[in-house]
Amino acid sequence: MDELIARLVANVGVDRDAAQKAVGIILEFLLSEGPADKVRELMARIPGAEELVNAQGGDDGGGFSMGGLMG
Repeated sequence: MDELIARLVANVGVDRDAAQKAVGIILEFLLSEGPADKVRELMARIPGAEELVNAQGGDDGGGFSMGGLMG
């Protein structure tokens, strides 16, 4: 996740906070609108994804939980 954020900062020219917020918003969108099985796999493969979504307010404002997605 840090590498993705660093690339956004370097290539797009936004500050780190804006890059983190943008990625968090995208991940939240995927959680709410994407196919559950594919999103579970994606989130499990991205180190720091869960923490970033939680920092953005998480799923329904209550935080992201892999258990919640899987159950």
